[in-house]
Formats: sequence, structure tokens, C-alpha cells
Amino acid sequence: MVDVQCDGRMLRLLNVHLEPHDVATRQRQAEELVTFARQVATPNCVLMGAFQSAVHDAAATDEVPDVRQDRTMEIITTGLRDRLQIEADTRPANPAGAPQDCREQALVGAGLQTVDTQVVMLDRPVSDHLPLLVRLRWALRLAQHNRSN
Repeated sequence: MVDVQCDGRMLRLLNVHLEPHDVATRQRQAEELVTFARQVATPNCVLMGAFQSAVHDAAATDEVPDVRQDRTMEIITTGLRDRLQIEADTRPANPAGAPQDCREQALVGAGLQTVDTQVVMLDRPVSDHLPLLVRLRWALRLAQHNRSN
């Protein structure tokens, strides 16, 4: 967790890298992450990283019939829906050399507005995941009018 002062406001950044191979462990980590994030999330908060699970991961396939259902992103998005909303580039970012999966997401607080998200293609990958770039701006506050007529 990093707090950054920016334009007189605090921006809170949370970055995670969940278990890539074991679904049960990853789902336990997701539950712990939700508990932690609910305590520290602010309207100006970004939670992002390698969640190792796509939003659409739901069931086994014909090719891999014994794969257990991965509910990681469901746990995270449901548990944080009143604090953070999911934003993501849906292009694959993993593995970095030949991307096939979209396992990187960002969840953003209501005090921020997502301008753009994109997976950054690198000539020489520095990780097994490609970077996810999220461009943000402060959300516009709605003006309240005093109607004292």
C-alpha cells in the first residue's frame, strides 16, 4: 500500500500478485484481500495487479474437465462492489512473451475516473506479465444547489 499526495489530495495505491497455480489458495487470498481492502480503501483508491483470474473464469472446459471453478474475481468484485469498481483492458497480458490470458485488472474508487486502460507491449518483457497502464483523473464532484425559495 502506498499513499501519494497529488494535487492536494491523497491517492491510495494497492498492488497484488495472487497465487498463480492453486485455485483454493488464490480464493483464500482473495477473501483476505477483500477484508484488508474494505478497511483501507478510500474513494481515491486503486487496487490493481495480477489477480491470476479473469472475470469470465467460471467453469471447467472440455479440454480441462477437472479444473475447479475459479471464483477469485467474483469474490473480489462482490466483496468490494460498494467501494471499488473494476476497470480493465481486456487484451491478453499473460504470458508476456505470447499473451493469451487477461489476468490483470484494476479496481478504482468513486473519487477517480478511468480515462483509459491498456496493456503495454514491451520489446523485452521484464516479467511473466505485461504491464497494465491505467490513466485516471479526479472524478468531478457534483455541484449542490441551494434551493431556498
